[in-house]
Amino acid sequence: MVRREGEEAKVAIRNIRATPTASSSPAQGQEDSEDVERQTQDEIQKLTDRHIQDVDKTLAAKEAELMEI
Repeated sequence: MVRREGEEAKVAIRNIRATPTASSSPAQGQEDSEDVERQTQDEIQKLTDRHIQDVDKTLAAKEAELMEI
């Protein structure tokens, strides 16, 4: 159950990532340069990776706690 919840959390984080990435595209009427757009996408990816690592750490700690019982 813990692993399933962890995977669901990761999917939710990835889904959240898709929203800002799609809204930053030039098709939405923004006229940002490609460099700025790429930099924004890189920053979003770094945040996504960081939060997924947090989920992984929490998941590992919870699994270890449950295995002690």
